[in-house]
Amino acid sequence: FMTQHGHVNGFKTAIWGGVTTLELAKAMNIAIEQEVVGLIQLSNGLGISKYDLLVLFKKIWNKRDVEILPCDVNGIDKSIVRSLKFNYIVPTYYQMLCEQYEWMKMKSRQYCQKMMVLFGVSSLEELKSVVGKCVYNREMKYSGSWDAAPAILSYVKVEEIGTLN
Repeated sequence: FMTQHGHVNGFKTAIWGGVTTLELAKAMNIAIEQEVVGLIQLSNGLGISKYDLLVLFKKIWNKRDVEILPCDVNGIDKSIVRSLKFNYIVPTYYQMLCEQYEWMKMKSRQYCQKMMVLFGVSSLEELKSVVGKCVYNREMKYSGSWDAAPAILSYVKVEEIGTLN
């Protein structure tokens, strides 16, 4: 989807229930810390249509060169029930994708150069120092949401900032 342009089919009857790779990594880390064993179905318990998922990607990644066409074929439900034995709350799809987007951006050296201007610093090390002081503020919320916006460091470790070309 990220490399596509023009019209893209968005299957309204194809339901998915997974997590982003970043969310999977975070959950695996917690599972190891909690010494969870056995089969775990990692999900927020809510399915999302491929159409709605693509709409979120388009919005979050600001993909203006794609028009998502609603399509009612290919009906399949790949949603899964959330495992209750694993004490881990999977966020909404919107939150997971926003976090994935921010994580990808903060690891990009090119994006960090733009961020240096916004933060008034001239080097990657100075940017890391400023970002390292960012703290969580529950009063900062996503537009139209009750959920607080997480701090940058919820997405990426300071030492990972600017590590990708």
